[in-house]
Formats: sequence, C-alpha cells, structure tokens
Amino acid sequence: AFLLSTDTQNTTSARTIANGILSLQNTDGSWAEAYYTRSGNEKVSSKKIGPIATVGRALVELYVKTGDGRYLNAAQKAADWMIANRWRDLTTKGYFKYNDTDLQASAEENSRAALLLLYLNRYANNGRNSEYLNKAKSVKEWLIQDMWKGPAYPYFEVGLTSIGSTDTYTTERSDVQFMPLIAFAKGNEFGVWNIDLNAYNGLIWLERYRVNTTYNTKA
Repeated sequence: AFLLSTDTQNTTSARTIANGILSLQNTDGSWAEAYYTRSGNEKVSSKKIGPIATVGRALVELYVKTGDGRYLNAAQKAADWMIANRWRDLTTKGYFKYNDTDLQASAEENSRAALLLLYLNRYANNGRNSEYLNKAKSVKEWLIQDMWKGPAYPYFEVGLTSIGSTDTYTTERSDVQFMPLIAFAKGNEFGVWNIDLNAYNGLIWLERYRVNTTYNTKA
C-alpha cells in the first residue's frame, strides 16, 4: 500500500517493513506463515506458497522503486525455494504444492506465485529469468486447463485435494476468482502471453452467486 503513494515518507515506511521482513527470512529463502510481532518468533511455522509469493512480489516492487538489491535478492531466494521444494511438473503444465507431504494445491496461491515469477522474469539478475517465466507459463496452463470450470460453469475451482483430485468439497469459491485474472492481466501487460480475460472471467459467476444470497434487511 505504501508503494502506491509517491510520498517519500511512505517509501521510507515501506522500507522499514521490508527490512523487518528480510530479518525474518529463513536461510533457505522461505518465510513462516506468521510471527509474533514483539519477539519475531514463529507463531505458525508452516510455509505457504501464497504468502511467500506475495511477500516476494512486494520486495521486487520495492527494489524497482528504490534500487536496493537486498530486496531483489530476497525475492529471488524465495522463488528458488518455491521451485526447489514445492514445484510439481506435469509436462505441459505445473503447479506449486500447498505443502511438501502431499499433492494439495491452491489456485489462488498459485496465481500469486505466477505473479512473483512474472516480476522476476523481468527484473531478476541471477540468470534464471527464463526459468521463472517457464514456471509462470506452466502455472497459467494449469489454471486454464485444470482449474477453470467453464464455460457451462464459469469459475475457477479452489484447487486440489491431498491426493491430487479437484477439490469439490470447499464450496466457497469467491476469493479464488480474483487472483487468476490479476495474474493473467499482468502477463498480458508484460507481453509474455496474450490471454482473453473475458474467456476466464469468474467475476461474472461471482456476481450471480452473490445476487442469489439473501440478506436480512429487517431492523
């Protein structure tokens, strides 16, 4: 949020937050899911792709804003950890697993991962740009081929279960309709693919889904 402002003070605040994040990064490039604010100790030790990718993308954006290479290096380490520890390759597509014990995956978290990889394809200085792009393309294909339910039911599925089957048990699909579109739009903006966003627009389904919700309007 601070990066959206042109105010120098807000950039300083963003750097303060980022420096704290750097101090929490594990030596392997990952972060825990949550930390205690006062001590900095881990509160939730699990390492989730979505939060790690989101932090990594913010650090790349801060690098672009400030030129401070520490932020880019941390984002590259995070992406390299993701690829080394959570990637599942399916030849023409692929995805990042939710954990390292089974095949569970999240469409939303993979969309966040694709965004980080797109940024690193553009800004990385470690020579792995094309690898980052290829992984982003594979995630995009997984989202389109396996997670998109349309056209009869135009929405993205939540993800995969622990055995790798489509998760049809989680019925709340609202949040997952946003992130794939953002990832697709960023890929279009960066010129690395040309996706018709209207062909994978779960927001139309979401509007219908919400219209069918009945609210209590009585005082």
